[in-house]
Amino acid sequence: MQNLSKQTKIHLLVDRIYSKAALDALAELGISDLHVENGRSLQLLQEADKQVAFTSKAQLNEEQVLMFSFVSNRSWAKKIVQHLTEKLSLNIPGKGSIYAKDIELALHTSSLEINEPKNLIESEHLVSSDLIGIACVVQKGEGNHVAQIGLSTGTAMPVVSYGIGTGLRNRLGLWRILIPAEKEVSTLVVNRDEADTVMDMMIDVGQLDQPGKGFIFQFPIELGVLNTKFSVGESKQAASIEQIISAIDTIQGSTEWRRKSFSKHSEGEKQRRYLTGLVDFSLICNEGFGETLTQCAMEAGAAGATIRHLKYMSLHDRKSSISPAREISVMTIGQAQVETITEALKSNGLLTPEVSGELHINPVPKACTFLGK
Repeated sequence: MQNLSKQTKIHLLVDRIYSKAALDALAELGISDLHVENGRSLQLLQEADKQVAFTSKAQLNEEQVLMFSFVSNRSWAKKIVQHLTEKLSLNIPGKGSIYAKDIELALHTSSLEINEPKNLIESEHLVSSDLIGIACVVQKGEGNHVAQIGLSTGTAMPVVSYGIGTGLRNRLGLWRILIPAEKEVSTLVVNRDEADTVMDMMIDVGQLDQPGKGFIFQFPIELGVLNTKFSVGESKQAASIEQIISAIDTIQGSTEWRRKSFSKHSEGEKQRRYLTGLVDFSLICNEGFGETLTQCAMEAGAAGATIRHLKYMSLHDRKSSISPAREISVMTIGQAQVETITEALKSNGLLTPEVSGELHINPVPKACTFLGK
């Protein structure tokens, strides 16, 4: 297998109303190749009864968001995050989020361009470091239920995207009709110190350690500027809680003061079994090839995957074999399986112009699903 290329993957999440401003800022920055995915962000609706606002009975507000992602060199990560924070005012609660995670670019088509930013402005915006992402794959209709933990604990504003699941369901023959293929993927970004407790609460709420309920895993994030607007509604105060948080960030000179100390974990935490030694193995290809290549990966040892739709954009209109319609197949596999599965995908046309594939790999410190009795 060829040497892995160490890069950074930038994720920018904004409300649809800010999509043009985001695209303009990315084009000005010199970003050429990027992918876009649809999703929805969740916020709590402020209630007159404050005791209701942070319970399972609380009502949620949903907003349509666009999730932009692109690959660049790791040395640019912090400057890109600070630049886009300045250009898009992401330090203002409600404007969006941006974060960078290190990846290994295992394979990629020659058409893919590693973005090199230009016209970077000097910015000293505060960024959070030592973050952890939590991704939870559940049945359609259950995404909000598990994602709400981020809001009720005040740790993260969740984003939910949509996919099709493969794996166990494909091996059940006629019984597969009992397990819906449609999935929802809830993603939260939290401080590392809070990640285990938040993940455990999500497992409890979604019963993710029970058969057929779903899969949840963590992934490391290097730095980011995260949206702190967890609720919407009429406020009678001179300043919102989000504005107060932003002001304290500036006074403190960091976001470390926000870290929470949870009084206790769930009762099941000590008995629960987790999967370790895994990697997030993401295959991106032109639409129409995702299912076939995922099946190839499963035959080489992968247990299953969630396939989602992406849109590819070239902001500088350069010629490329990459189709505007793309798919991403996300698998969580053992570190020892990476080379075998990578070679199988390469042998089955991953890098051909018609497929225009790429593989992104990053560590999974911890995962949970039903592991049997």
